Amino acid sequence: MNGNSAQSVGLRIVLCTLNSKFSHTSLALRLLREACSPIITENDELIMAEYTINDQPQQLLQRLYELQGDVYAFSCYIWNSQLTRRLIRELGILKPNAVIILGGPEAAWQQESLMQELPEVDYILAGEGEINLPSLLAGLTAGRKPDEICSELSGVSWRDSSGKTCHNLVNLFDLNADWPFAYSDDELNQLNERILYYESSRGCPFGCTYCMSSRDRRVRYRKLDQVFAELDRFIAADVKLVKFVDRTFNCDPSRALAIWQYLIERSIQTGCRTRFHFEIAADLLDEEAIELLAKVPEGLFQFEIGVQSCSREVLRLINRSCNLDKLFLRSRQLRSSGLIHLHLDLIAGLPGDDLEQMAASFDQIMTLSPHMLQLGFLKVLPGSIMREQALERGMLWRADPPYEIMQSDGMSFDDLLLQKRIENQLDQYYNNDSFTLTISYLLLMSDSAFSLFAALAEVYKQQGWENLAPGRHAVWELPLKLLATDAADSCFSQNKPNSDLLRDCLILDYISSGQKDQPSWQQAMELSQTENDRNAAILIRERNRQEFSGMRRIRVEKFYCDPSGLLNIRKLINRHGLRFVQEMLQEESDVSLERDESAQAVLNRLLSPSENRQNSWLAVFDMSAPKPELIWQIQSDQDIQTAEIIRRCFSYNGYGE
Repeated sequence: MNGNSAQSVGLRIVLCTLNSKFSHTSLALRLLREACSPIITENDELIMAEYTINDQPQQLLQRLYELQGDVYAFSCYIWNSQLTRRLIRELGILKPNAVIILGGPEAAWQQESLMQELPEVDYILAGEGEINLPSLLAGLTAGRKPDEICSELSGVSWRDSSGKTCHNLVNLFDLNADWPFAYSDDELNQLNERILYYESSRGCPFGCTYCMSSRDRRVRYRKLDQVFAELDRFIAADVKLVKFVDRTFNCDPSRALAIWQYLIERSIQTGCRTRFHFEIAADLLDEEAIELLAKVPEGLFQFEIGVQSCSREVLRLINRSCNLDKLFLRSRQLRSSGLIHLHLDLIAGLPGDDLEQMAASFDQIMTLSPHMLQLGFLKVLPGSIMREQALERGMLWRADPPYEIMQSDGMSFDDLLLQKRIENQLDQYYNNDSFTLTISYLLLMSDSAFSLFAALAEVYKQQGWENLAPGRHAVWELPLKLLATDAADSCFSQNKPNSDLLRDCLILDYISSGQKDQPSWQQAMELSQTENDRNAAILIRERNRQEFSGMRRIRVEKFYCDPSGLLNIRKLINRHGLRFVQEMLQEESDVSLERDESAQAVLNRLLSPSENRQNSWLAVFDMSAPKPELIWQIQSDQDIQTAEIIRRCFSYNGYGE
């Protein structure tokens, strides 16, 4: 709290931040550590304190206090701002003589208000801290006064000897992009199971009004040879996932191509497991890029594509440059190849958007069959151009972080609540690949994707689960409950799913996700009310003992759709996406796919649920394997003792031939 209290030597400096999840790591904290290390003397100590917002506040305070820092420097973001402020207040009470420094995006544009709100804070740094923080710490370790230190710095706010708040303007950081590499080799090896972050560039040339980067549209690029060397360090450490934090990674298409080419070659050469995540503008991909990306090892790259809205007028209002037609084309090409994980984004509550247009955008994105669709909500950030727009348009948003929209010029709070509920169901049933067959069948039969998820949200609400979270079995049963409610009429006005076929999809999704119990909604054959089913299950078990005497634990299930064909469909959908599988199997796509008769027959069966369903299948699953496997099946109208077994695969334990 007292900027004059820093000692001339022997400072204990704590760099602190709160991540949103344990699996995340703080790039900023490590960059600051590397930048500050050269100015730390043998009498000083630099400590990195990295926690999460899910930790108990009392435990966080205890840990920070026990570090006994002379200087605490906090990196502040919208996800940790409230908790960081609380910790600063309480730390100021316990350690009134400690110097407290605040930085990060959440502090940079609110220096004046934060200095007033938090008298415990001595300094606030705006802009990039790799220059300012080392200089500030060097001044503190030398015992210099605040005015003397800060007069030589840019982008700093401080309290002078009279307590008055002073500010220096921000200058742009080194245009040569000479920021340090954030990780030591030992740290890379220690953290290789967590998500690590990397930036090959800073800044963004585009001017989207909701983004802070629109305030300065210059881009600084790290030298390619330096990028390649640093990427090799991730690969050598066998890091699981590296996320590039470049705002628009391919804003320089030729540079992006060079990095992708390098990573593809290194992956092939080393056989590494390291995967790389990029935020890209799909409409900037040219034919050369598509040709290269058609050769990428499957799973090596993950692409996040910010669509935000499919309304050209909305995109114009937020100053977002995007060729939507080209974005759709490139997204389809990438998804149909099955090689790159695609994550597409929409933002609810943008200026000029309304619920009807948002539903159209949602449906249009779903035709691209992304692996994930993130439905986010507008954040009206302090210092952004969007805040000026929002004020002009009479929009309402939360006063505290994350400053989320509460009412836009085209959406009421009720509209946004509906989309919140849809977001919940989207994450549960679509973005969670456990429900691949189930949600695909429902999407095939629905009037629109938006209406389907709205109906699921309505049933979820009717069950009272917004107040009391449902159990695991209840989540799996919800799609079946949907068919029995009036909500089904709002999304299945043309074609209503068949409950038996839907149950088939649910059972196979459930087993494929590794579940081995039998909840009541499965209507297990061996517990059937029908004597014929129970007897058939006994005969199946006897036949299995004859064929696979060593199999320890099996399950017998009855299906109204060919289970092998369904599992083939599931595999194809996971790789290529629902819409592309449908087009390919119906020979309506330019993308070649090896024809699978069982998959084709199953697709026809799902699309024609009213067909005669007297033909059914009996299937045997090996439940003793780490993940259950469908081992063999026969048609139910055949003699169980003599019918030719249709073998799909063998378990991990090697039963069979």
